[in-house]
Amino acid sequence: MKPITSVALVVFCTCFASVAGGQNQDRLGITGNRRKAAEDTITTVTIITFDAPNEPYTYPVALNERGQVVVRASSVPSLPDAGDSFLRNPNGTFTYLNYESDLGIWATAATSINERGQIAGYVRQINFSNLCEAIVRQPDGTIDFLMLSGSTSAGATSAIAFPPNAAPCQEGSNAVAINRRGAITGLLGGPPFLAVLWNADNTSEEFNIFPEDGSSPYTQPLAINESGQIAGFYINATYPQTDFRSFLRERDGSIITFTVPDSTVTYAIGVNATGKIAGYYGDAHGTSHGFLRMRDGKIVQFDVPNSSGTTVTAINDRGQVVGYYGDANGASHGFLRERDGSIVQFDVPNSSSTNPSAMNNKGQITGWYTDANGIHGFLRCGEKGHSLQSNSARERLCQ
Repeated sequence: MKPITSVALVVFCTCFASVAGGQNQDRLGITGNRRKAAEDTITTVTIITFDAPNEPYTYPVALNERGQVVVRASSVPSLPDAGDSFLRNPNGTFTYLNYESDLGIWATAATSINERGQIAGYVRQINFSNLCEAIVRQPDGTIDFLMLSGSTSAGATSAIAFPPNAAPCQEGSNAVAINRRGAITGLLGGPPFLAVLWNADNTSEEFNIFPEDGSSPYTQPLAINESGQIAGFYINATYPQTDFRSFLRERDGSIITFTVPDSTVTYAIGVNATGKIAGYYGDAHGTSHGFLRMRDGKIVQFDVPNSSGTTVTAINDRGQVVGYYGDANGASHGFLRERDGSIVQFDVPNSSSTNPSAMNNKGQITGWYTDANGIHGFLRCGEKGHSLQSNSARERLCQ
């Protein structure tokens, strides 16, 4: 097993400002006195690397402000739909999350965690690989199965492998995101494939968006914020090609649909507390680009400079966006887009690829990376804020 290591990096800030269409402003994205201040500022970054117990491939998928990381692990080099799941605790220990019953051990896919330590996901009985059931794991280890209001069973899910946590099962239900209050969103039924909101009071609400061409609906939620707004994507048409668009469901149940102009597909990945949505879209050349949708509906497009494609994986309540981008050699690298539009590019040291998957409101980032020995997890912590002139205190780093 690869040992847990910590790497501290002290570097001058190398960042870029990105605007619509992928064109760049000056290298730091600032001018005048603010430029001098930025040049005098260093970024202290700590990267912790780790492996899940007894598995060669580690895939962190979620992170809360307490520094708890949800990890899925596999014996094969691909993100498992359901296998072994773990919780990495801030002290570096791991808690096994798989559900066990009289029928045996259920393969478990943990997908999301909130600040209270509640974990959403789904389980799959090993002898019935197509059947999934949505669950929430409480901080005391109790596992509750999520049912529809007045129902004793769930429907079926799909096998569209697009953004992470899109439903991989062919039957049952799955939970993909949980907010601070304990409200959960996910997918069930099919066909049609229905989106669902499980409220914290044990009631549920189903919703769907019907395709314009009359084909069977597929509505995939991927994120829920503290006020209960839900973001995700849906199929608008299947002919002559599948038309993926994005949606925002308001707390009152109304739904706003949208696409990025001139896009072929639009995936909303996350929504923060202010209602700002982050995601990525594809163009006619098959290249992916990042976007932000503001509360007023304005869409800002961006790219990592000199990249072959930009994929967004998370947004936090501070308006920071994280994801990965490709280079000319096909390798992936991490990026952090600050609220002012500046972009910091990063890699886990000695890695051949870096894939961030989640970020908390402290700006801590988790994900996985590849090296000569396999696929491993990482946790990146550190903030701009230590001035060479004022010696102001840095924010607390990873423990």
